[in-house]
Amino acid sequence: MKSGYKTSEFWLSLLVMILGALLSSGAIADGGLAATIIGGALALLGGLGYTFNRMSVKKADSYSAAYVARGPANDNANTNANDDNGENINPTATASTSG
Repeated sequence: MKSGYKTSEFWLSLLVMILGALLSSGAIADGGLAATIIGGALALLGGLGYTFNRMSVKKADSYSAAYVARGPANDNANTNANDDNGENINPTATASTSG
């Protein structure tokens, strides 16, 4: 997984937050109250968007690391376990019922 500052999401979010801060501070054209509100919203949503996206990337990475560590054999707890003679030793995995 890449470091956060090496991703395009980071740089785009940073750009949006800077533009939002400039708008809300009045450094870019005097747009009045509307520009201040929109600038603040841009800065806030840019930061939240980056945080959410980064969190989902880290979560997916941790799930894949856990899957690799655990291995695909443990995906299904209801697997057919056989002894040396080929007999099923997992009673919950039997498909047939006596009747």
